[in-house]
Amino acid sequence: MATTFFRDGVLADSKRLIQMARRAAMTSLVLLVASVSWASNWSIESPSEQAYLLELFTSQGCSSCPPADAWLSRLKQDPELFNRVVPVAYHVTYWDYLGWKDAFGHAGHNVRHRSKAAAVGAGVYTPGVFLQGKEWRSWRRHTKGLQGSTGSDVGVLRVMGRGNLVKVTFTPNHKGVYEHLRVYMTYLRSGQTNILSGENRSRDLHYDFIAGEVHTEPLDWRDDEWSATYTFSAPVGAEAVAVWVEAGDNTYIQSTGGFLAQ
Repeated sequence: MATTFFRDGVLADSKRLIQMARRAAMTSLVLLVASVSWASNWSIESPSEQAYLLELFTSQGCSSCPPADAWLSRLKQDPELFNRVVPVAYHVTYWDYLGWKDAFGHAGHNVRHRSKAAAVGAGVYTPGVFLQGKEWRSWRRHTKGLQGSTGSDVGVLRVMGRGNLVKVTFTPNHKGVYEHLRVYMTYLRSGQTNILSGENRSRDLHYDFIAGEVHTEPLDWRDDEWSATYTFSAPVGAEAVAVWVEAGDNTYIQSTGGFLAQ
């Protein structure tokens, strides 16, 4: 019995050694993959000063939306695009019943529109424009885009991507100011559609900064910065990316964006 017990002990020790070796090998592999992953194929970075997040809720089925779509497209010529202003166009689907299904519509945008409107006591309508999370009705008077700055020096938001892996860090200028931060991210594209029916029938319309799915993750506080790493694949046709950070009470903090590497 003593001999059998000794052999079992040796066998158990051998198994433990094999398991330890495997864990060490897996750890080395994870570290290797991580080091390779952050040789990013695209990266963007905000200034320290707070950038504007400009959100347009629009629809191809809405006859009053084309002027707002064209106004947003003019921001492509703004030298401060993605540096001082980050535009995002959400195509909603709640007007599809009027006779034309929006080719870029996403049901998730309906939810975001209602949530943003409810938070500030605004109505749900298109075109609906929000600046820094607040309803902005005077956008029509800003024919050359946004003027001035937010006046808030909040910190730097950095985003790196490689394949479907994304790493986000936000380094605030002041510690202990924010709680329960979340990052939001969407890929953007442009598109052209010949509207065949509905309120915009017989019109050939161009759109820019079209948002796809909006992905969100909580940020963790560690080593004097907020960060998150997650997977989020770019859809076919994606041309740019928009990323922003909000606090738990939906207060807008910082945003950035940029065109993806070709």
